Amino acid sequence: MTTYANKDGILLREKLNELDKRVTPAGYDIMRAETRYDQHELLGIGRRNLIINGDMRIAQRSTSENGLTTQAYTTVDRFGYNMHNNGSCQRTDSQESSGGPPGFPYSKKMLFTSTQTTNSDSRNQIRYMVEGYDMGGLAWGTDRAKDVTISFWAKSNVTGYHAFSAINQSETHSFVTDYSIPTKDEWHHIKITIPGPNVASWNDNEAIGIRLAWDLGSGPNFAVSAGQRNMWLSGWYYRTSRSVFPALVANGYLQLTGVQLEIGREATPFEHRPIGQELRLCRRYYETSFWPYNITNFASSMDYYDAIQFRQTATTNDVKTLINWMETKRNNPNVTWYNASSGAAGTLYVITSGSGTNVPVNSTPGVTPNYNPYINTNGNISDGATVYLHYAAYAEL
Repeated sequence: MTTYANKDGILLREKLNELDKRVTPAGYDIMRAETRYDQHELLGIGRRNLIINGDMRIAQRSTSENGLTTQAYTTVDRFGYNMHNNGSCQRTDSQESSGGPPGFPYSKKMLFTSTQTTNSDSRNQIRYMVEGYDMGGLAWGTDRAKDVTISFWAKSNVTGYHAFSAINQSETHSFVTDYSIPTKDEWHHIKITIPGPNVASWNDNEAIGIRLAWDLGSGPNFAVSAGQRNMWLSGWYYRTSRSVFPALVANGYLQLTGVQLEIGREATPFEHRPIGQELRLCRRYYETSFWPYNITNFASSMDYYDAIQFRQTATTNDVKTLINWMETKRNNPNVTWYNASSGAAGTLYVITSGSGTNVPVNSTPGVTPNYNPYINTNGNISDGATVYLHYAAYAEL
């Protein structure tokens, strides 16, 4: 005999609401997603953070530089500096290795040891350049432009509203906002959502995709009014009318860590990537043959026989090095050669018949994103000599 059993249907939504832990709005979004692609986007699977070295762990150049008066990449990789028409302003740029917020032992600190004289077109910011290849999925400049959220930890001894901006590569369109640091010398976690712009042109190649800037004291030509905050504007702007100026305060500083830029309107927990992976990402833009020693003291920390070395097999103008970069560069890098004995830039240490000499580098012909085939020394290295050198290859945005 066959027995049949019937059971009334249930409403899944009601049953979920009966659970002790209810489904959140984000959970409902995932349930409503029509495709795996949509679920992937909502979950943020894969590399979420478009920022490289956002936890400030890697500083291939140096951990501290004092008395700086020009714009440059000086300490923490990928986080540079923009300075223009600031009078006698000087700064100390450092990678701090203690005192960070929980989970972030390293941070970047910009301290002003000599204050800025502000002019109408002064510029003063910590900057990060997102490569165009890394922002291809944002679809910015189209009607499908995606919102992004940037989150970071910030600390300063200057309280008030600090300015942050995002600008396209040609500096024709800007998004400017500000964030509050209400108490001195304490870490604050900041979250800013940037609406995806359907205007302007945005690179999707190896050039600058997005300019991100934490303002430190730019002039009134770069300021927007209160009613222009938090929106995309035509023009080149860095700050709001109420923003503070750390560069105008004696020993004023701004300190950052935990920087994350991700698709969507929510700030998810920081993506801590393995140190080896993060170092490889940094080396697309800059690498040295002597890291973790920095440029100013590697010669006193390493003997010349720890350097790159090869034997010259002919007396020619072009010395064949065939040095492969550790990572493919964004484009053809600028290469600085260092004497492996003295640490001096622009010379090589050469031993011929037991005697060491310093030979100037004339040029670097044939450099590519993948390797450097030759160094031109005007024939000053003889057949049979042994060459010792270090290098730094620079391909920053």
